Amino acid sequence: MADPFTSALVSDVLGRLTTAAIQEVVLFRGLENDLSALNNTFRQIQGVLHDAEMRQTNEKAVEEWLRTLKSASLEVENVLDEASTEAMIQSLAQYQT
Repeated sequence: MADPFTSALVSDVLGRLTTAAIQEVVLFRGLENDLSALNNTFRQIQGVLHDAEMRQTNEKAVEEWLRTLKSASLEVENVLDEASTEAMIQSLAQYQT
């Protein structure tokens, strides 16, 4: 059976890549090209994800790919959480000065 968590996770990552907090950190650190590449990669993954989820019950390689994708997506979410936190800290520091 397909794991809806992976689809939701990929969608969440895509949504978070465009938030103002993430954009602020990306601009501050000069990571525009990296963010663009990551965004493109996740959009491509999202395009084939439904088919892969349907095929995972019959194909072990697809099942392993989905497990790897889930793990990588969780790591990206952790990085996005750290970037969002950094942006909030910077905003608070500017507000207090």
